[in-house]
Amino acid sequence: MRQTCLLLAAILGTTVLLEAQGAGCGLGLRWSESENGITGNWVRRGDSNVFDATWPGVSSVLTMTLTGNQLRIQRRDAGNQQVEYTAVIGPDGKTVTGTARVLPPVPAGWPTQPFPFRAAIQCGGQKPTASNIGLNGCWSSCGVHIYQEGETLSYSASWWNGPKETYPGRMMQKAEGWVRGQDIYLHDVVTPSAIRKGERQPKVEYYLKLSADGNEITGYWVSDGQRGGNVGWTRDKPW
Repeated sequence: MRQTCLLLAAILGTTVLLEAQGAGCGLGLRWSESENGITGNWVRRGDSNVFDATWPGVSSVLTMTLTGNQLRIQRRDAGNQQVEYTAVIGPDGKTVTGTARVLPPVPAGWPTQPFPFRAAIQCGGQKPTASNIGLNGCWSSCGVHIYQEGETLSYSASWWNGPKETYPGRMMQKAEGWVRGQDIYLHDVVTPSAIRKGERQPKVEYYLKLSADGNEITGYWVSDGQRGGNVGWTRDKPW
């Protein structure tokens, strides 16, 4: 039986090899990753090969290709910078070691040569669902960025207003908030570019809902107690 499973894995190029040996869980549920002394948190989207990854100040979408125990990861950061990882999953099915390289153009201060990385695959625990999959990453073509830690959220957004708008040019916004089940609330929403000298910052809040599949956020904003317009953000897909 074991030989049959190994042969099937070789033919199909899937994760069967690791699972047939009883060592590991394929791509798992979450990864704890380390590179250049920085720790990242990678959360899998359901049963797909797509992960949402966050490091301090950086959010990315990862697409993984697993052939036997050989792994290739394509990473796209919020600013569209791309990084490619190649790695091997160890005999325990949970330890990942490999190298990463930043694809050109390489931003200033980023490594120009391949560098090592390590990761630990989390197999057990609660399987990510729409409410706990994590909101980390890019939304609406990276116009919106969300960082989640437990129920706590940090939000930032940027967009351009036309010349005839009340506040023309680039707009930036930030806020804190929480997620509980499908409900999302953002408070202390600040838009510095929409505040003229001497003006009071209005109290702005967002009342939002996460869709059943975890890929859309919809709702509305309130300013000084008055309901404003509707908002809708879609989770960015891998390229």
